[in-house]
Amino acid sequence: MTDHSSARENPEIEDEAVMDRVRQLVGELLEDDVSPIVIAYAMTYVATELGLRVEPDARRVLSTLLATMAHAASSAVPDETELDAVPGSGPAPARVTKQ
Repeated sequence: MTDHSSARENPEIEDEAVMDRVRQLVGELLEDDVSPIVIAYAMTYVATELGLRVEPDARRVLSTLLATMAHAASSAVPDETELDAVPGSGPAPARVTKQ
């Protein structure tokens, strides 16, 4: 990935316009009754594909994705009543696929 070391050092640096557009897309998908689990899987998959297009070292891509997920988890942990309001937000079923 492009060197965003300042963004990694300070996870508060983010492009709010891009985040807002992605959140809008997620909202539209939810309105279309797409499962939150499916949306999260697709977003993670596409983010990984994008990362690997610009950074050949899969370890760096994975490390960036994990750091981003940890930041999101620590800054916005919903309480259980919020989760109950989201259809399909229970634990994801285990999925094993052969490559």
